[in-house]
Amino acid sequence: FKENEIMGRELIALGIEGLKMLGVERTGTLCLLLDEIKELEKASEDVSPLIEHSAYCFGKIIDYLRLKQLHSQGLADEPVLPTVCDS
Repeated sequence: FKENEIMGRELIALGIEGLKMLGVERTGTLCLLLDEIKELEKASEDVSPLIEHSAYCFGKIIDYLRLKQLHSQGLADEPVLPTVCDS
């Protein structure tokens, strides 16, 4: 998964064919992985990111998206995800 940069929702979206495409061939391993992926999906249903509805947080998100677009055009370094910390 690491080699193919599969994270989060991509992992949850994998089905049996996706796992086979990644090279998982043993039936038992496929079944175990699918069971664990289902458990992760259940656990993630109740989790949603907390985003404060403020001009400050909105500005941080917009700045990140602008830098991400500039990076895709080769005009800026890859941006880091914005973080907001209580001080």
